[in-house]
This record gives sequence, structure tokens and C-alpha cells, in this order.
Amino acid sequence: MIASHICKDLYEWILSCEKQGTIHSIFNNSINIIRGDRFISVVAPNKPISPNGIKIKDDMVFDDKNISIGETGVFTGNSFVATSFKIDYGDCVLWDKNINTQYEKDNLEKVLHKIHVLGGFILQHGNKNGIFNLLPLIMEEFGFENNIFNIKHILDKKELFIIDRLLQFVDSFKNSKLEAININAKKIIGFGSGLTPSIDDFLSGMMIANIYISHYLGMNIENAYRINSDIVKDIENKTTRVSEEMLKFSSLGQTNEHTRNLMIGLLSKMGEEKVHELFMSVASLGDSSGTDILSGVYIGSLILLNKIRGEMHGCS
Repeated sequence: MIASHICKDLYEWILSCEKQGTIHSIFNNSINIIRGDRFISVVAPNKPISPNGIKIKDDMVFDDKNISIGETGVFTGNSFVATSFKIDYGDCVLWDKNINTQYEKDNLEKVLHKIHVLGGFILQHGNKNGIFNLLPLIMEEFGFENNIFNIKHILDKKELFIIDRLLQFVDSFKNSKLEAININAKKIIGFGSGLTPSIDDFLSGMMIANIYISHYLGMNIENAYRINSDIVKDIENKTTRVSEEMLKFSSLGQTNEHTRNLMIGLLSKMGEEKVHELFMSVASLGDSSGTDILSGVYIGSLILLNKIRGEMHGCS
């Protein structure tokens, strides 16, 4: 296998000395390698690279490669060599996982318009197997303007179980109640089916929005990091290992390339047609994961942008 991209931070870690890794999990479009506290995702070219990630250049189906869970290999400066396969990354692009703030900001009303367009996209194209059916209740509870989610849905047992807990979390996030954020987050993390459960994907989207919107608005970014830190505090063994890694990176504003490009598209002077393509890219992730991430970005962005707009109008 020849890599096209490798996370810069991961590559620098590899160069510090040779390290052994173990195959943790194998899927159609990805394999995960674990080494201590490093969880390394190797993805096919149709998947976005993530923090601690490697992207392969050529199309392939990983679970057809006779790779075995528990198989070990060694990271060197140029390649990962296991018993049944090898990944060459010595001559590929170094991908920076950090937040990207190098864009020309759009004005607030246009950003809000794109956020509302995102809501319409979720309503029309969203996968209904995850957080989707809870969005109307969140919108109603917090009185968001232009509530397009006026659909009626009878909640199933799982949705009835989680909705009050989720509303409590969103309320604590909206009002920056740090102690309550931590308590309420622990009540919902890990809920839902999937490699990254639906609520975790939703929280990931909210945390990414918290960092990017705070920067866009010129707010104290440390407050956003503090809130996100409380969300992910004490989450060890409360969800899947893949999800735990995603949440920790998201709390720092670090995410896969599709979601990062989405945030730049929403906040910059990028045209709506291109932004719509970014909606589609994120929506394509996993089963309902993409919709759940988009939903978190949508709700998190509405909370922060409406708050600042209200403060501006109150001062006028």
C-alpha cells in the first residue's frame, strides 16, 4: 500500500524512534492500529484523513486483504511493516490536523443564512437513524428562529430515554454552565449504535463548531476550549475507543478533513454551491455519523451565532 497523506504530528512521532503497533479493527474502508495511547486510522482514498491518520493512494477494500485483528507491525521512518501488508508513507503529503483559521470571513448575516441552509439540507438529506428525530425537540425547546424542523415524530424507546438528558446537556452548553456540562455530558456520551455512537458524533460537531465559531466571532477562545474540555473529561471507557479518540480531538478543534472544510465553507466567503458539496461530503461519513456531525455543527453554531446576534441587537 502506498500512502498519499499522513498526519504531520503522527509522522513526527514515528520519526522519534521505531514503534510497534497492533491491528485493533478492520473495516471495508479503513483499518485501525493501536500503539499505547495512539489510535491510528488508515483510510482508503474515498475517506477523509483524520488526526493520527494515514490515507492510502489507491482504491482498496481492507477487509479483503487477509489482515488479522491482533496482527503486529513496526512503524519506521518510511513504512509500517506487518506480517500480511506494508504501508509506505516515506514520500507523501504531510497533513496538518490543527484548526485552520486562514480564510476570508463572511459577514454574520450570510453565515447565519448558510447555517439555516445547512438545517434545510439535514431535513432533506439527513439519515434518520441517528440524532435526526430529536432535532425538532431541541429546536422547539430553545426557541431557535426559522424553525424548519416542524415535523412531528413519535419517539421510540431509545429516543424517549435520551431526549431529556440531551436537552439538559444542550441547556448547560448554551448557558456555559461548566460543572453542569461535565455532569450532563457523562449522561449521554456513548449513547447510540455505531462505531462512533450517534450522540458522540453530535457532540463532536458541537465542539468543532464551538472552536471555529468562537474564533470567527473574536471571542475568548480559551472559554471554548474550557467548555469542550469539560465535555470530554472522564470519558475513558464510557464509549468506543474510536469514538473516544474522535471526541478528544474534537475538543481541541481537530477533526477530519471533510468537517474542517465544512467549517471553513460556512464561515468564509465560499459560494453556496461549493458549501453544498461540503454538506454532501460530511453527510457521506459512516451510516448516520455524517448527519449526526452536521446536526451538532448546526445546533452548536445556532447557539453561538444567535447569542452574539442577540447581544449586538441588545446594544443597538
